[in-house]
Amino acid sequence: MSNFWGSPQDAPTFFNKILEQYSLFDAIAMRYQTWTSRIIIEIPLYWFSYDLRVQAWAIVDILMFVILLLSLMKLTHYKHNKLVVFLIMLYPMIEMASAGWIATTINYLWPLALGCASFVLLDKLYHNEKVNVLSIVFFMICELFSTNFETFSVYYFVILTFVTVVMFLEHKHTLKSIVIIGIQYLISIGNIYLALSCPGNWIRNTAEVTRWMIDFPTLTAIDKILLGVEDTMARLIHSNLLFLVFALMIFVIVLKKRAALSKIVVAAIPFVSVLLMTFFSSFTDAYLSSYKSMFQKTININPLNFNSPLPYIAFIFFVTIMTISVIALLNCGKDLKSSILMVLVFTVGFATRVIMGFSPTLYASSLRTFIFLDFSMIFCIIKLIDDNKELFVYEYKCEKYISAIGLVIIVFYSLNSILAISALYLLMSFFFEIDSCG
Repeated sequence: MSNFWGSPQDAPTFFNKILEQYSLFDAIAMRYQTWTSRIIIEIPLYWFSYDLRVQAWAIVDILMFVILLLSLMKLTHYKHNKLVVFLIMLYPMIEMASAGWIATTINYLWPLALGCASFVLLDKLYHNEKVNVLSIVFFMICELFSTNFETFSVYYFVILTFVTVVMFLEHKHTLKSIVIIGIQYLISIGNIYLALSCPGNWIRNTAEVTRWMIDFPTLTAIDKILLGVEDTMARLIHSNLLFLVFALMIFVIVLKKRAALSKIVVAAIPFVSVLLMTFFSSFTDAYLSSYKSMFQKTININPLNFNSPLPYIAFIFFVTIMTISVIALLNCGKDLKSSILMVLVFTVGFATRVIMGFSPTLYASSLRTFIFLDFSMIFCIIKLIDDNKELFVYEYKCEKYISAIGLVIIVFYSLNSILAISALYLLMSFFFEIDSCG
């Protein structure tokens, strides 16, 4: 049963096979009982898989990219549109093919895009902007879909609570906003309850233990937290370009503020730690092999190495990097409210990846599970620049050179995305050819 109800690489064929044996309602009910609480997210999976509607999926997928882009621009108040595009291009879009294009984009990209759209409603309520009934309905549907992703339901609940408290303290609540926020709470809490009470989630977890991590049942809650923190931080420092930009931004702001030398040195630690694993990896291999060993999977604390000091040193180092990042965010905002928002966005985004330590698919899920953290960092990077814009003033004549350099960086570092788009094009062409032959 678990093999049949799991989600393989060939999602269209898989879900089409299910619909050959069950009605849509029965299939969703069976998946809820035996595999997943993402019953809302999986509805489009069934629809696009039926008769292999790949063309329709591709159109909607492009629409989701547009929604994501426009939502991020709105959430940053259209002040840094070029930067939004630049940072999105740095996201490794090839990860959206890690479990099959259709299954991965619907399960990860779509909740992210619609989740960002649902945050727009919060932004509008806070700034007392007019919102008509149709817009409210649209945003509620966005929230309903996005919070059906287990971790994002908690993410949304935290940010929703922050905005609610701030509006209360600033006396910005109206009867309309209270009703809308109340409905948003019902949706997010409802999806949290759905995830916790779903029998399929627990059945899937048991089935995946045998497939991916046999020793998983022997781990305590502390072990799983350590596992999640170590794996998340190791991957962030080792291969995440957005974290490099994030760490660089923190260092530059502290440097430009002409802080004390000790603060500058501390702020440089996250940035330098990434540089040693990326641009200066050859130097690290030759002279800092012990440093590089901290990023191996085998470094996770376990019964075989608990007597060795290296796993504990690695954990302390990773926690230090995280702590420095959080403290820097608290000190780099234009005011306390802005600083707390950045800290919440970053730490809750970080938690959406750390929680994977409680799943036996921690390693199997690859980098796609970083998507909420990656885009949390994108928001924080833009917010850092906006809150410290007086530090980034430059003459207009320099803009063309900065734009040219940015274009080169985009082309150089977004090759994964270009390759991903090419792979997607080939996939669509293949299905078009099948349709034409049929």
